[in-house]
Amino acid sequence: MYRYEQVVHKVNKLIASGILKPGERLPSVREMSHQTGFSTVTIQNAYAILESEGVILARPRSGYYVDNNPPNSDTFQLEPEPQQERSETQLRQLYSLQRLWHEAQLDTFGHMHISDDLIPREEMMSHMMRRLRDLKRHPSAIGSVVGSLELREIISRMAIRRGQFVRPSEIMVTSSAQAALNLCLDTAAGSGGTVIVESPSYFPFFGALRRRRLNVIEIYSHPKNGMDPNQLKHLLDNNDVSTLLTIPTNHFPTGITCPDEIQKSIVNLCASKKVPIIEYDIFGELTYGIALESSLKRYDVHDIVLQIGSFAETLGPQYGLGWIINRRYKDQIAEQYFLDETANVNVAVEAALLDFFSRRSFDRHLRALREALAKRMQTSVGILRNVAPAGCMISQPSGGFMSWIRVSPDFDALKAAFLAVSAGISIPPGPLFSVTQSYKNFIGLNLSFPTDDANKKRLEQLGALLKEQSF
Repeated sequence: MYRYEQVVHKVNKLIASGILKPGERLPSVREMSHQTGFSTVTIQNAYAILESEGVILARPRSGYYVDNNPPNSDTFQLEPEPQQERSETQLRQLYSLQRLWHEAQLDTFGHMHISDDLIPREEMMSHMMRRLRDLKRHPSAIGSVVGSLELREIISRMAIRRGQFVRPSEIMVTSSAQAALNLCLDTAAGSGGTVIVESPSYFPFFGALRRRRLNVIEIYSHPKNGMDPNQLKHLLDNNDVSTLLTIPTNHFPTGITCPDEIQKSIVNLCASKKVPIIEYDIFGELTYGIALESSLKRYDVHDIVLQIGSFAETLGPQYGLGWIINRRYKDQIAEQYFLDETANVNVAVEAALLDFFSRRSFDRHLRALREALAKRMQTSVGILRNVAPAGCMISQPSGGFMSWIRVSPDFDALKAAFLAVSAGISIPPGPLFSVTQSYKNFIGLNLSFPTDDANKKRLEQLGALLKEQSF
């Protein structure tokens, strides 16, 4: 049993025995560290797991408290449901569903990005308009191929604050996170390679994998600890793997962050097999509270991690330049970059970002964004618990804007998603998050929107639909 698991077991035992009662404050991270002899990082991870399971609540500048409304005794399964054969019919249904969302302009639970009102839209637009006027006077202006040094220095400082000692020379700026992903896949996986991908996962991955005709192996990502290192070892031992594609921090769609011990194991296992890791880290800055965000790159002494970041979820998708952090593969990535015209950085967007950073504290913006996001997520999850059918499991993320929900075994998420469109609600069904279209009784929800009356009503409508379609 890992040390953080011992802490989780200890707290659960204290609650079950009645020593810790609903609403009571837990020992602080430092107090629990002193009691157990474990590091404060271990205690923080354990508390994050308990919070994600709905056992405890974090109150800013106050501490952790036992939840007054403990979760259902059921838990998410430790193993994934059996994978099914790829269904082209179901794949077409998923595409049809997304087209319906687009045509109906539905931007609720199925929206791909953080709520627009959490990003500085007007301020960024002002910077953008100023830079477009400059470009009109200098239409032939061309930026650096790898991104301006000033922007790479900003990204370097962001990484250093997360415990990653990265030089600007190790960073390549791209037009978007998707462009960065394409470059990393072309570099690490090559043609016809085998990629291990988490399941459930970020569904825009699947198109990039499919277009490259890559062989895909799914590895289950549990809504508590993420992927199992033992399962990863088995897959690495028994397959000729080209690369691992993962979101270990503020995972999409479960919202959890892999404990540090597991992240270290993942890096060490892949290093032992000389398998590069593509770490999709665009949600890494959205951790609730003030805890240091974890990352695989933080433990990457062998430089096998190609970390992808972006401003898309902190400053808005229109200004979402991406970047890749890696030294070992930089020359290979640059070669791919010159072959891929879509990777070229928008000079005006880059200049607008530099304007923002010169006039505004990004850290202050992040603190306000995280605080608002955490409050919205906590409120929405609380509403869902009250309106969802009995036995429905709802993850409580430690970061990001997605929550992963398991409904009854007979629930048909795809059918429910089509029914929800007529009510003006977009619900991403579980099969959307899996290469093999598994998780038929799961849904993933974007809960970053304001918890106003309109969205509370939508959550209540969602709860009614879940009850109606559950058996």
